[in-house]
Amino acid sequence: MALALIASLPACAAAVGPKSALEIGARVPSDQGIVTQGDFRRIELDGERSLPVSEDVESFTTRGHEVVPPGRWKSRYVHVGIKDKQVVWVAVIGVVPQGDAPVVIYSGVFDRLDSKKRAVFEDGTVIKLADGVSAPPKGKETVVFIDPAKHVATAVTVQQ
Repeated sequence: MALALIASLPACAAAVGPKSALEIGARVPSDQGIVTQGDFRRIELDGERSLPVSEDVESFTTRGHEVVPPGRWKSRYVHVGIKDKQVVWVAVIGVVPQGDAPVVIYSGVFDRLDSKKRAVFEDGTVIKLADGVSAPPKGKETVVFIDPAKHVATAVTVQQ
C-alpha cells in the first residue's frame, strides 16, 4: 500500500499544473507596451501588435498583485507573458500619461541585476535598464522611469 502511494506521488505532482505567473519569481516579459485595445479575447500593444488572450489569462498589478480586468488595460503600460502563441499573463506596470514624451513610473523594491542588465524587483517585475542607468542598491524602494517607446528604464531613483 505504501509503495503504491509513493509511486503515485509524481503523477499527483504533475496534475497540479503550471505555477501562477505570480509564483514564478522574475517575470521576464515576452512582449510589452501600451495597451491600445484589450478585452477577454485580444490585446493590442502600441497600436501595432494584436495578440490572442488565453481564456485562463492572469491579469494583475505588479506591486500589489490586485486583479485587473481586461477593461482596465487600455492606456496602461503592461508586460505580457506568452505561451503557445497566447497571452497567459498581463502585469500592469503603470498608467501612461498623455504628452509629447510619455514616461511610465513604476515603483518597487530592487532585488538584483540579471545577466542581461535587467533590474529584477521583489514583486517579480523585470525592467531593462538603458545604457548609462545604474542599478540601485539591493533592498531599496526604487522609482523607475520607463520610456514606453523604447521599453527601457531611463532613470532610477532610490527613495529615502
